[in-house]
Parts: sequence; C-alpha cells; structure tokens
Amino acid sequence: MTRTCLVAAFCTFLALPGIAAETMKTDTFSLEMQGDWKKGPSSDSEQFTFSSRKLGVDLTISTMKFKELGVDLERMTRKLQEFRLSGEEAAAKKFNLRMEISEPLITRADRGWHLQYFGNDSTGRTFRYYGIVVPGKLMNIYAESSSASLQQLDETLQEIFRGLQF
Repeated sequence: MTRTCLVAAFCTFLALPGIAAETMKTDTFSLEMQGDWKKGPSSDSEQFTFSSRKLGVDLTISTMKFKELGVDLERMTRKLQEFRLSGEEAAAKKFNLRMEISEPLITRADRGWHLQYFGNDSTGRTFRYYGIVVPGKLMNIYAESSSASLQQLDETLQEIFRGLQF
C-alpha cells in the first residue's frame, strides 16, 4: 500500500466519528444524529425509536399533525401534560414501579409552547421528556436509560436539538 493510500485511509478513519449515524427526514421534521445511533423498527409512521449503545440511551420521537388555525397551543400543551403524566402513572401501575417525576415545566417559545419533565423509577431507569407544540404539529421526545444520569440525558437531548429541524 502506498503512503498516499495510508494517509487517505487514516484521514477517513479520523473523520468517521463526526459522520451522522442516522439522518431522518419526514414531512414533519428532519433529524441528523451524530454518534452510534441506530434506528429501531416501528409499526407507526409517526413514531421513531433510536438507541445508542455508547451512551446507553434509548430515544423515542413521535409527531402528530393538527389544523394550524384556531387551535389554542397553550391549552393543547396543558392537555399534552395531562396525557403524558397519566401515561407515566399507568405504566408505573402496570409494571409495579415506584416512579418519581419532577414538576412539569411549560414554557412559551418563539413559535409555540414547550413541555418538559424528568424522573426515575425503582428499576434505576432515568428518563427525560421534551414536548414541542407549534402551529399544526407537535413532537414528543423521550430519552431513557438504565445507566445514564439525568445530566447525561440532558446532554443527549441538546445533541438531538442541534440536529433537529421541526
């Protein structure tokens, strides 16, 4: 192998960690993810699952479209909060888990509203939820891990936001 080929191969190897492992484009959003993220199977066209072995994090992203005009986005965000928390409570009961969830935070954003909360359960799993409600669509982002801390889940979400166009 020539020296030029060796240098080219080495440069390619160095560039690999920066290459997006997954790029996702739908009619609702586009997402470019860095690292070892792998897309999982899904039977729902509006729900996507990803996992990163390196980070020890599983990610679920789901979207929903609705009419753009005449919708009170703040009210919809508050209903989303009710729906999410009742879902967390039902899961805790179904799987006999003790769950601790932070007080949800709803904030006004440039284009709409955001909802977020975090927590953990008696299995040691930590989770972080972030919801985005804008005219005509909403997005749920749920990160969970049995090994990552809440700070690491926050860092994961920040990485996701850098590659997200919604």
